[in-house]
Amino acid sequence: MRTERTARFEEAVRQLGGGTVEARMGAARTLVILADEWLADTAVTEHERHHQVQTIIDALCESIRSPFSLAYRAELWADEPTGDLQEQSRFYAERAELVAEAKVRRSILTEIHERVRWMTTKTVSQNPYAPLKTGDFSPGIWSGFAYDFSGTLFFYPVDFRGSCWGQGLNLSGCTHREDANLTGSYYGGPADFSGSTYADDADFRVGVCRYNGLFGVRLRRVHPVRREPVP
Repeated sequence: MRTERTARFEEAVRQLGGGTVEARMGAARTLVILADEWLADTAVTEHERHHQVQTIIDALCESIRSPFSLAYRAELWADEPTGDLQEQSRFYAERAELVAEAKVRRSILTEIHERVRWMTTKTVSQNPYAPLKTGDFSPGIWSGFAYDFSGTLFFYPVDFRGSCWGQGLNLSGCTHREDANLTGSYYGGPADFSGSTYADDADFRVGVCRYNGLFGVRLRRVHPVRREPVP
C-alpha cells in the first residue's frame, strides 16, 4: 500500500508541475485523495499519518507559492489591450493562460478550505461574524497541519472564511490582487500575515488567535484590479 501511494504521489506531483489545466487539476485532486486516504488509514501510526499528509500539503502549498510569470505582467490587468493586432492577439492569449492558471490554483485552495473549515456545535450561531470561542466548534480534518503560503502572488480571490488553522498559517510577504477573506477563522498555531499587500478588500473579522498573530499588512493598490470574475 505504501509503495502504491508513493508512486501515485510522485506521479501527481510531476503532473502538477506542468501539463494541461485538466491534467494539473486532476493531479491536485489525486494528492487530496491521497491525503484523505492516509488520514483514514488506522493500520499505520499516527506519526506516520501526520508525516504523509503534511508532505502532501507541503506539495500543494509549494504549487501555490510557485511564481507564474504572466501574473507579474501589469499590462495583462488592463481592461483592454493596446497596440496593433498582433499585440492584441498576444494579450488575449496570455490572459487566457493567466485565467487558466488561476483556475488550477483556486481549485487547490478550495480543496484545502473544505478540509480546514470548522463546524459549529448545535448551540452556536452559524453567523460567521458572531464571536468565536474554543470549544464551540470542531476543526476540519486538515486543521491539524501547517500551511506555508509565504511570498505568494495571489492573482485570484482567496476565500478561507470560517477556517481552523491548528498548527500555523504563514501568509507573510504575500501580494493579493483580489479579495482575501479569512472572516471567522481560528488560529491554533502561529499566524503570520506580516509584510503582505492587499490590492482589494481584506477581511479578518472575528478571528481568534491562541498564539502570536502578526498582522503587519499594507492596504494599497498594486495595479488596477480587473473586476471580471476568474473561473
